[in-house]
Amino acid sequence: MNKKCVGCCLLALSVLVSLLLISSQVYSETVKLKVSSELANIRQKPDIGSAIILQISQGTILESLGKEGEWHRVRYITEEGTPILGYVHESLVIILEPVTKEEKIPTKATLKVAIIEKPRESKFGFSLAGGGNYVSGGDLNAGAQGLSHYYSAFLSTPETGEIKATHLGFVVAGDIFLSLSPRLSFGVSVDYFESKKKSSAKYEKGSTLNTLSVRPQIQALPISLFISYSPFLPFYIKGGVEYYFARCNYFYRFEQGKRWQEWRGKADAQGLGVEGGVGARWKFSSNLGLFLEAMDRYANIKGFEGKDTSVTSEGVTHTEEGRLYFFQLKITEENTCPLLFLREKKPTEAGVTEVRDATLNLSGVSLRLGIRIFF
Repeated sequence: MNKKCVGCCLLALSVLVSLLLISSQVYSETVKLKVSSELANIRQKPDIGSAIILQISQGTILESLGKEGEWHRVRYITEEGTPILGYVHESLVIILEPVTKEEKIPTKATLKVAIIEKPRESKFGFSLAGGGNYVSGGDLNAGAQGLSHYYSAFLSTPETGEIKATHLGFVVAGDIFLSLSPRLSFGVSVDYFESKKKSSAKYEKGSTLNTLSVRPQIQALPISLFISYSPFLPFYIKGGVEYYFARCNYFYRFEQGKRWQEWRGKADAQGLGVEGGVGARWKFSSNLGLFLEAMDRYANIKGFEGKDTSVTSEGVTHTEEGRLYFFQLKITEENTCPLLFLREKKPTEAGVTEVRDATLNLSGVSLRLGIRIFF
């Protein structure tokens, strides 16, 4: 009886070993897959909610290392020869043929075959984007609001209405980039943003209605060198150094009954700044993609030079070329108001204090939506 039990155990053991060997042989065989959909996602885990490692286009050849439910565990060789392991859903691929042991040996020849079979990834490209922009403004806004306070004190009457600062505007951007890898790229970007705001304040003095109208305007053209890195797709972080070509314009018009006087100033300067932000991008095909990014920048530009032209209702015109100054004008012993004007020489009039070069604060944020084109 014991011998029979031992014999049965040995028979069962031999069958089990045979099954394990057969199973091992089946699962050790890898299979070639071909992407059948327009775009396939290689994910970290066999789950539709798992993070996407890489997006690959139709016709790409993959190597399946096994299967977990509806998911193939695949290996993909990049153009640089870097292997990527992940999971692809069975609905996105078709099975071509088993891979032999010779094909699985990671030789240079095997890598060349994989590279030849894989469609070439575009390394160069450019993007175009547009969106909204917020800028601080700095002394340009303070000078316009300070002029309103000056007339209120000069006329000894409170102002109605409000002189508003210029902050919101638009931005358009374009860049050329080079991808060093699927996650890292660098490039050159050219942006243009503009903000302006028209507002007015009124001062009633007896039967006379006095009005101050202002229109500060900010224009900037930053050129930047940037680096973009994707810690995980489709998200990325971006940062760079910018060189600004900046312009500020001011327009002041004071009306006192039928009499009026206006000042128009335009000044230019250049300077450095930095930018950084986050975004997300999606590739729809081998040549086209979409991205959304939020960028933050820091830049304080000074040294503006330009021309101021003042005109009165009597036809008197005065033009003055020089630097853009920001200073405080004393109204009373306790109160002062900030002013901003272009002057040929540094202001030295009575009551003027704290004179310095005006600073245009271009720091702010922008939200951009755009397309990426690869070639």
